[in-house]
Amino acid sequence: MSNIFYSELTVSCILDSMNSDKNNTEYDVVTKPKHYMLFPDKGIEVRNLVEMLLNRANKNGYNQPMFLSDYAQMLQYVLRYDAKNGKEDLEKAKWYLDKMIESLLKETK
Repeated sequence: MSNIFYSELTVSCILDSMNSDKNNTEYDVVTKPKHYMLFPDKGIEVRNLVEMLLNRANKNGYNQPMFLSDYAQMLQYVLRYDAKNGKEDLEKAKWYLDKMIESLLKETK
């Protein structure tokens, strides 16, 4: 991972810790499901990391809508597999990864 990514993540963690007390995280099945919280003590949710990685991919030229959609889905399944459905989520992530590879192969033809 690049230093820019670590810098963005560090800034995000600092801002989150300044804005509220993350140690008393209250979960909600609609707005803050527990399996979407990667680092509750830092206020980092799956969506925060996915957003950062999608922005980076887009800046690096990977800007096809379906590629980015598949990338987002794959990341979500990988990042929460251990807190949700285990092997099933990893199989779903693999399915999306295969779709990403197919998209890249179509572009190079």
